[in-house]
Amino acid sequence: MVKVINCPICKAEIKGANEDELLKNGLAHAKEAGHRDPTDEEIEQLRKMVRDE
Repeated sequence: MVKVINCPICKAEIKGANEDELLKNGLAHAKEAGHRDPTDEEIEQLRKMVRDE
């Protein structure tokens, strides 16, 4: 099952099959979209969003 979260910066959809894939895709999206590098706190917030999904 594919899970979807929204980028907290630009609200783009990020899709992945599990927590690891969502996190990997989220970090790749941030780099491709030219967002600044996420802080450790922002990465943890992303992990929480993925777990809550």
